[in-house]
Amino acid sequence: MAEILFVGEYCGFVGGVERYMARSAYLLSRHGHRVRALTFRETADSQLFSSSFKQMFTFSRLLRERPQFDLVVVHKIPSAYYLQKLKELYRVVIFVHDHEYYCPRKSYYLPFSRRNCSRSYSYPVCSLCASLKRPRSLKGPPFDLGIPFMRLWEEVKKSERFIVISSFMRSVLIRQGVPETAISLISPAIGHYRSPVELSNGREPRLLVLGQLIKGKGVDQLLDALPLTRSKFSLDILGTGNAESGLKRQAAKFGDRVQFHNWTSKPEKYLLRAQAVVLPWRWQEPFGLVGPEALAHDSPLIGFDVGGVREYLIDGETGLLVPPGDIPGLARAIDQLLDNPAEARRMAENGRKLVEERFSKEKFIAGWNAFIREATQ
Repeated sequence: MAEILFVGEYCGFVGGVERYMARSAYLLSRHGHRVRALTFRETADSQLFSSSFKQMFTFSRLLRERPQFDLVVVHKIPSAYYLQKLKELYRVVIFVHDHEYYCPRKSYYLPFSRRNCSRSYSYPVCSLCASLKRPRSLKGPPFDLGIPFMRLWEEVKKSERFIVISSFMRSVLIRQGVPETAISLISPAIGHYRSPVELSNGREPRLLVLGQLIKGKGVDQLLDALPLTRSKFSLDILGTGNAESGLKRQAAKFGDRVQFHNWTSKPEKYLLRAQAVVLPWRWQEPFGLVGPEALAHDSPLIGFDVGGVREYLIDGETGLLVPPGDIPGLARAIDQLLDNPAEARRMAENGRKLVEERFSKEKFIAGWNAFIREATQ
C-alpha cells in the first residue's frame, strides 16, 4: 500500500476541493493506503477536516522532518516556490480541480460580457483580462503584472502527471498544452443516500442551490428567473461568498420564499428535503460534485449547459438542461419539473442509477490503485 501526501491550500472546508480531499483520504485509508496532508491556512473547521488524514503537516515541518512518500498529490498550492521545493523532494502529481492554474481571473469567463472563455493561457492577454476584473487585488507599483501567477502555471505545466475528474477538464488541459498522455481521469466516489422524495405529497416543493456565493456560480441568474415561474416553491441557498450581500438584497423582495443558509461540510439535511437541485452556473464548472451528490440523494437536476455538467445531467433523463444564460428557459424548466412529479421521480431514479454505475466507491478505488501502480513504477 502507498504512502501519499495530499497538498491543499486550506485546512478546512472552503469548497468542493477540500470536500474531495477529505472524502478521498478517508476512502483510500479504508483500503490500506496511508494519506497525510500538507496545508497552508487554517479555517474554523480545521479539526474536522484534519480528522480525515493520518497526519497533518505545515510546510516548515515537512522540510524539517523530510518524511517519505510514494506520491505527493497537489490539489492546491499558493506559489511556484512551494511546488518547486516539493518536486525536489518527491514524485509530484498535479490534481486540477478547476481553472485557477491557467486563468488569472480563476473563473475562465470574460469580464463585462461574462461569456465563457476558450483561450489557452497567454501572459499579456490574460494578465490584462485579470486586471480588468480585480484592480483591488493587484499589488505593487502599479501592480504585480501577473508574474507570480505565470510562474506557478509554468511550474504546474512542467509536471509529468495530472489527474482530473471529468472529460471536460481533460479537454481543457489539452487545450492549455498539457499532453493527453500525461492526464489521468479518475471519477469521484459518490454514495447513495435515500429513496426518491414524493413531489405530490401535499407540501410546498423546495428547490436547492448550493456552493460558493460568487458571481461565477450564477445564483443571481436563478433569482432573476424566479418571477418568471408559475410554480409555488421555496428556495434554499446554501453557501457563503463575496456575492452574498448582493444576493440577499436581490432576494429581499421574495421574503421567506428564499432562505439563505451558511455553508456546511454536511449539506445532507438540505439535500434530503430538496425536490430538485438547481445548477445556475455562469462559469464553466469543471465538474461540479454537487451535481452527482444531488443525484445520489435522488434529486433531479436543473442546470445551464456549461462545463462538465453534461457528464451527469442528461437532458430529459436525470434532469433538464438549459442553454447557458437563458433565464426564461430556466424558469420554464423549473415549472416543467415541478408540474410533472412522475417525470421528476423517473429522472431521480435514473440519476441514482447513473451514480451507482459511474461514481461507485469500487470504481474510485480501482482507478486510484491503477494510477498509483503506474505513477510509482
